[in-house]
Amino acid sequence: VMVPMRRSYTTQDVAAGAQQTTRLAIDFMVNDIRLAGLDPIGEADAGIEDATALFLQFTIDRAPAGGEANGEIDEGELERLTYAWDAPTRRLRLTYDEGTGSSDTETLVDNVSNLRFTYFDEDDNVTTDLNEIRSVAITMTVEEPAGLEGTVSRTYNTRVRCRNLGI
Repeated sequence: VMVPMRRSYTTQDVAAGAQQTTRLAIDFMVNDIRLAGLDPIGEADAGIEDATALFLQFTIDRAPAGGEANGEIDEGELERLTYAWDAPTRRLRLTYDEGTGSSDTETLVDNVSNLRFTYFDEDDNVTTDLNEIRSVAITMTVEEPAGLEGTVSRTYNTRVRCRNLGI
């Protein structure tokens, strides 16, 4: 009686952890993607730079010039964010300021077995034209080992409207 109960507990615990990890990563991406193209003074030319099914790179200008004290936007300091799934290592990675001397990459989630970005225009048609993207659908699956029960898989889907694109 105890062995099956222990296995069930382990499986359910791993499933809850996988679900929480997936939801947190999706929420993190949604918060950033929603700001894609943020360009308060209209001079930074911020927006989506590259978009594939496994990769999304965009710029935003949310950092104030000289810190928060003077409240001005620094049009010369775009933030470039890149979300990419590295299928061989099964990692979702976030890179800040890719292509600059201050580039920094971190792993957001391990054990990602699937990640897909789908892009939609203002009429909700699927598009690959970077200038027409208005919303992004994200599908991510995380698989976690669950002991003798094998693996537990959780998939999460969401769609985010980019507030600053096409305005």
